Amino acid sequence: MESGPFVVGACYKTPMSTTGWLLYAPGEAWIEGLVGGPWTLEEQRELAEGWHGAFFKHCQEHPREVERRLRTVSGRTAIPMLACYVETSDFGYTLALARGELVARYVVNAHCADDFVEGIWALRECVALHGLDWQRAGLEGLAGWSRVAPRPLTVSQLQALLAGEHLFPEDPLFNELGRALGIEAPAARAPQADVLVFVSGELPPEYHHGVVAAFESLGVAARVRVGPTRPELGDIHRLVLASVSLQEFLGWVVGSPVAEDAYPGLKRLVDRLFADQPEAARPSHVLVLEDSATREQVVLTADLPAVAYRRLMPYLSSIRRGTAHDYDRQSGKWRSQPDAWQQRQVPPSGLRP
Repeated sequence: MESGPFVVGACYKTPMSTTGWLLYAPGEAWIEGLVGGPWTLEEQRELAEGWHGAFFKHCQEHPREVERRLRTVSGRTAIPMLACYVETSDFGYTLALARGELVARYVVNAHCADDFVEGIWALRECVALHGLDWQRAGLEGLAGWSRVAPRPLTVSQLQALLAGEHLFPEDPLFNELGRALGIEAPAARAPQADVLVFVSGELPPEYHHGVVAAFESLGVAARVRVGPTRPELGDIHRLVLASVSLQEFLGWVVGSPVAEDAYPGLKRLVDRLFADQPEAARPSHVLVLEDSATREQVVLTADLPAVAYRRLMPYLSSIRRGTAHDYDRQSGKWRSQPDAWQQRQVPPSGLRP
């Protein structure tokens, strides 16, 4: 079995077949306790918030034996640890440990796991730890463990990230999970956005290019698709849904992930996206920024006051719960709206033109 090149802290380039372990934990002393034996340390790197990562290439040890090593190291050093394993790019699973105790286990691409001895073992261990409803219980365990990470995740966020079928399990386990948890440092390169535009009525042909230009004005490359609006969107006449790494995007636009004033960059983007609309129509024109990993959403209507933009970054830096966030004009505050889609405010991530 081949194991392709890997860089911790950067985007994983999927080879034809990968077998290996990606490990996360605070500090770096724990890595020395795992070096040697039948596996090879391919890469290690300092990530974010004091966390470090290490990628070990394919080894002859059964994952059961590797897990024993990890429990020993986590217990001896009294640290939390997240371990992500992929078998020949077919299935994978993630283990969450705290001071040597196994807190959660979850199999990615469980439909493929039955084809492997290691996969059958992993599924059995999930049931042993979490019971027959191991999918839900495993996500709940991961959500509880994530409180030690820089950015805790909810069960629904983890489900959107890990559940379902994945062409390559490396994508959620080696790329997206660390970024969603805030363990992976933000990328230095400019973020990219997948932009979906829902419209009511006809749009001039040049509008597509206008959307691209609006994001390019912030240095963000955008891939744009346009489709008709849906009855589910209620009174919204034009909705621009941009799927991005939200932390990277806001850090890029604002100038720093910890900056407080998001007004200039985001306001300029919204103004350019809806410049062809009269002021009276602007409440029915919406930009939704959706995190590509967690599905967290920020709702920006075209008529937002400047104070809403200026209060956005402090709000997001202190609260990372819920599935959507919008601005309440009456209270003058941002708020979390877990049921925003049911209220016909925000489209679900699965709705596509």
